Amino acid sequence: MQMNASYTETQLLQELACGNEKAMRQLFALYRDRLFFYITRITKSEQIAEELVMDVFMKIWTGKEMLAEVPKPSS
Repeated sequence: MQMNASYTETQLLQELACGNEKAMRQLFALYRDRLFFYITRITKSEQIAEELVMDVFMKIWTGKEMLAEVPKPSS
């Protein structure tokens, strides 16, 4: 899924930091598959990878207030 044309990656994180659930869904859609395949290669288990991906995004949501301070997300 493409990022909304009106959001840069930094703006997306700022929206997420403000509690914007749509921004969270967009971030999940952008990075879920990439993270899943990366973790699957390490763990050799799709089940474990799926659980870890969900844990990662849960951590992002619970710590979302700090995301506005990330200067260069893609770096």
